Amino acid sequence: KTKKVFALKAQSKHYIADKGQKDHVLNEYRIMSEIEHPTILGIHCAMQDERHLYFLLDLLPGGELMQYLVKQTKKTRGGFPEEVVRFYAASVVLAFECLQPLMIAYRDLKP
Repeated sequence: KTKKVFALKAQSKHYIADKGQKDHVLNEYRIMSEIEHPTILGIHCAMQDERHLYFLLDLLPGGELMQYLVKQTKKTRGGFPEEVVRFYAASVVLAFECLQPLMIAYRDLKP
């Protein structure tokens, strides 16, 4: 018997409505549901209660890439070694290759 751990993303319905984000949130769920790729976060289901929407996501422990970049830059004053940069760049290219046939353009890429 395996025990799997997930991440739960909670979003306030009030906030979504106030910011006019309903279409954005629905598109996020639709797109994530269509994609299964090792370099793209997976979604397993969506739930809701009176105040929140919840997305059950794959857990990707370890923090954000930007945190590591800042830490590495302070440590070495030069950023990541070339082989690490190549790995992350290749991962992004593979993700884009998965999205392109689905006519999905990702425009919020951050380190």
